[in-house]
Amino acid sequence: AYVYQGEELGLEEVLDLPPELLQDPQRLRSADGVSGRDGCRVPLPWGGTAPPFNFTPLDIIDGWLPAPAHWAALTVEAQRRDRDSMLGLYQEALRLRRDHPALGDGALEWKASPDGMLVFSREPGFVCTVNVGDERVELAAPGEVLLASAPVGMEVESDGTVILPPDTAVWWAVEH
Repeated sequence: AYVYQGEELGLEEVLDLPPELLQDPQRLRSADGVSGRDGCRVPLPWGGTAPPFNFTPLDIIDGWLPAPAHWAALTVEAQRRDRDSMLGLYQEALRLRRDHPALGDGALEWKASPDGMLVFSREPGFVCTVNVGDERVELAAPGEVLLASAPVGMEVESDGTVILPPDTAVWWAVEH
């Protein structure tokens, strides 16, 4: 697993950068002159409420690429105060990856799953369910929730079923 710049904050690639600021060598060498990585290399928003979000020293007004103003809610500073933020989710996922014995080296086993779902397990005692579809999916809860990317709808029913919202991943601890 890799964490790419900004992914841990929920940042999207910036696609509306002014052409005169684009400087990625890949873009300059590409045949079409537009393929480049500048949009995913916008400086990370560390804090504050306006671009460049405390990324540059105080005497520099702008970074090398402008950050979108709506990133104010996604700064590291703002997300550190919210355990349910994307940064909080990544911190917990990294902690679990470090501590859970199944999340190191080893084989992965794909499991049968409903349409729109991906399910795999790793030993000892780990299952991951991912709803990649556009609809909620009901499934049997394989164990105890370790981590969920969207807690809404994650209540386990009395019959052991759970409703997974769209675009939701859940890590489960299972008996082995």
